[in-house]
Amino acid sequence: TIDQRHGFQSAYFGLSEESDPYLLRHYLYDDADEFPFLRVIYRRAQPWTPAHRDHSSVLGHHSSTHDENNVPVQFLLTSNELSDELRRLGPTNHSYDHGLVRKELNNLVSEDVGQRLVLLFVQYVYPALPVISRSQIVTALGGHFKSSSSGHASLPTYLLAAIYASALPFTAYDDILCVSSVYKKPPVQRLWQMAYDGVQTTLHTPQLATISGALLYLHKPRVGVQHVSADTSFAWSMITSVVGLATSLALHLDCSSWSIPPWEKRLRRRLWWMTFSEATWRSLLLGRPAVIAPDQWNVSELTFLDFEVEEPLLQLGDDMETNHFAEKLRHAINESDKSMVSQRLATLTIIADNIYRCLYTIRATERLADDLIGSIRAIKPLREELKLWYAGLPLYLKTPRLDPESAAPAAPSSAACLKFAYLTLEILLYRALLRPLGNIDLEDISNAVPQTEHVRSDSDANITEREPGEGLQNEIELIICAAENCARIVSTFTVELMSWDFAGFWYAWSRIGWAITSSFLALLVVQSPSVMHAKTCKNLIDKWRQILRHQSQSFEDMSLGILRLDAMYWSNMNKIFRINRHVAQVIREST
Repeated sequence: TIDQRHGFQSAYFGLSEESDPYLLRHYLYDDADEFPFLRVIYRRAQPWTPAHRDHSSVLGHHSSTHDENNVPVQFLLTSNELSDELRRLGPTNHSYDHGLVRKELNNLVSEDVGQRLVLLFVQYVYPALPVISRSQIVTALGGHFKSSSSGHASLPTYLLAAIYASALPFTAYDDILCVSSVYKKPPVQRLWQMAYDGVQTTLHTPQLATISGALLYLHKPRVGVQHVSADTSFAWSMITSVVGLATSLALHLDCSSWSIPPWEKRLRRRLWWMTFSEATWRSLLLGRPAVIAPDQWNVSELTFLDFEVEEPLLQLGDDMETNHFAEKLRHAINESDKSMVSQRLATLTIIADNIYRCLYTIRATERLADDLIGSIRAIKPLREELKLWYAGLPLYLKTPRLDPESAAPAAPSSAACLKFAYLTLEILLYRALLRPLGNIDLEDISNAVPQTEHVRSDSDANITEREPGEGLQNEIELIICAAENCARIVSTFTVELMSWDFAGFWYAWSRIGWAITSSFLALLVVQSPSVMHAKTCKNLIDKWRQILRHQSQSFEDMSLGILRLDAMYWSNMNKIFRINRHVAQVIREST
């Protein structure tokens, strides 16, 4: 049994998540279809025996029927001990008294510190996660501290706790908190617990603030062993709950003609796109079924108008202290990242959703996993979408250190996180393109098929008009070389990341991209079709390992990616993968 294994919990490996099922099927499983490793067990659902396939079957000429059982299904059985730390942040047993919680929060965070944390949130978190109304924050925050009734506060305590907790990593950029927080910092875990408990208590009566608080909680910084642990089912179940709440509040509907204040229209639109982005990226990177159907929502793309601030609402203070805060808020808004990474991410998410639906659903995988021509046809328009998106970025988002005079920015941003999300999609495109090449040996093909003299310049070349096998070696060569070049690009991007890149806000799901890259490089090694490619890919993965070793010391989000690699090296890749002799020889020679 998988479900009732004593002391373990099981999690399905999705087709596009960080541990590639097409890599996992190469593991040397025992007679029980298991591969034990420390406190986890890799468990396959059924045995897999690689079948010899000729070039015509790879090209899809004999693929009118597909064996759905050929799609790999594996589980990660994880020791329950590894989840103890996460469970400590789960629901508490006491009733949630909003008045008592608000009093506790005010005791933990004074009004002055709270205002400073809100300003930090607006400047460093909001551009990537615009889940509050900046137009309303002055009166809302003032009402929180001055109102005697917690039940009518426009800013719920749990949302304010989430805002405070989200801003705490940026206290170094406040002239007062950079010193005071060294000696006394609000207890961040208690703030997150307040946020979580508050969200849970409003599930029966959700408001927009419920969505805001839940989205912020999903990006809670990881601590301790969480950095090297795969995501549990909790995050996925929470985002599906958020989607349910969002649709219950009709965030998925166009509200432009509704009779509601302009600030609320803008907030509803931003919350929907953040919910859609969160659900889409986690669905893709965890390999889970999509929970938002493309024909079930009609909110148009975000524009600069969705980030407007109504100036009169920033001047509604009824005393000097409130007006002073409004002035500081106006300054923080002016100093924040004008590019609004969230707007760029929203358009990139549309492409991510298309990639998932075209390449990584169960049906798409059954159809394309053994069909090279079909895979090329499916991937070509997706690559064009990615190219157009990247071409539309401002220059500083593409090359943020182009100007030597501005090599060290005045403040961190989420630009590096956005570009890494783009690169992760590039990797997933090539990963899908490598699936039909799982059992290819170029030397066998070169002996069986005459080589063509013409070599195409890109991996999107149309090979459907050729006779079976014509130019196959060149096509495979181009695809693998392009995949290797993609790995080099990601490695170069990663090695050039600086401290200010790490200091910006990073989406919680982005850490999976480092592990996806490690898995991608391992797949290139395991499936290397020649000695030359085996040597190239082994050098690439060795270099990637060194880069992650160095950079993970400054950025713990990379820890899962380096752990995946270290485990392979520690176990000896020759002993955990079923590989060709030339690959095994290259691995032996490099150790």
